[in-house]
Amino acid sequence: MKRKVIQHSPTSLVITLPTSWARKNLVKKGDELNLEENKKELLIRKGEIVRKYFEATIDISNLDKTTILQIIRNLYREGYDKINIKFSKERVPYKKIKGAFLVTEIIHREVNRLIGYEITREKQNFCIVESISEGVQEELPKIIRRIHMLLIDITETLYEATKNNDKAVLKTIHEKHETIIRFINYCLRSGAKELDEKHPITDSQYYLLASMDRVVHLLRSSSKRLLKLNGKPSNELVKTIGKTVEALRLFTRFVYQKKPSIVVEMNNLRYSVEKMITKRPTKLEGEQDLVFYHMRHIHHLLLDISNVIGM
Repeated sequence: MKRKVIQHSPTSLVITLPTSWARKNLVKKGDELNLEENKKELLIRKGEIVRKYFEATIDISNLDKTTILQIIRNLYREGYDKINIKFSKERVPYKKIKGAFLVTEIIHREVNRLIGYEITREKQNFCIVESISEGVQEELPKIIRRIHMLLIDITETLYEATKNNDKAVLKTIHEKHETIIRFINYCLRSGAKELDEKHPITDSQYYLLASMDRVVHLLRSSSKRLLKLNGKPSNELVKTIGKTVEALRLFTRFVYQKKPSIVVEMNNLRYSVEKMITKRPTKLEGEQDLVFYHMRHIHHLLLDISNVIGM
């Protein structure tokens, strides 16, 4: 069935509804219809749009801490409204530190990062996590812009703390990291559930957010490494982190301006970081070496996102 588009005014277009559909659904003059966008499709409904309810049941008995966190987070991002979690062991391994964590502690920690999620029932070997609200009453473009600003802020904090060898400031990065992750998780979930009908998330935006998730984890990991240092960070490392601050500022400008010249500047920063890594002092603590490579990875990620977004 085809319909011709009519120019109704300078800013609006009109198509007619099929008479048979209008009669069947008792549509008359003055009625309000609901429109739902899905990329190139437009769904027209009589009555309220009822969103699908997603429920999952998972058994985490034989999983480690990291995998449990990822499963809960991914179900949230995919738009699940209820997660039934089963487990037969009180503790699970965490290979990174060769220790073990309480399963309930892991679940509580991850749920605190997920806006709108709450633990609604908890027993010895079972708990239920549910969405009790969709949380932030703000348009997605504003939240995404806030994420950009928070990423610059956390990188500036890392730079200042490294330059001044300030362990107390380095510790504040943990809370900044948690805040950014909560907003990124919420945006990805909003895209999956189409919570902001006015501003649906595009594929490139989804990739951008998922990559920013990786960037913030690299920054958090860098702060952990620097907290373990016995001495003062090298001047080369301080400069490298400073160039990463510059790269994030340029990247944010590029997202909103799409100027090719900005990507050229980002590439030049990446080259200078790679030179610093090859010329760094050979007798450095291993923790510093890891931070060098975290910074290098961030520069590559920002350029990869820029290529996906396009100019």
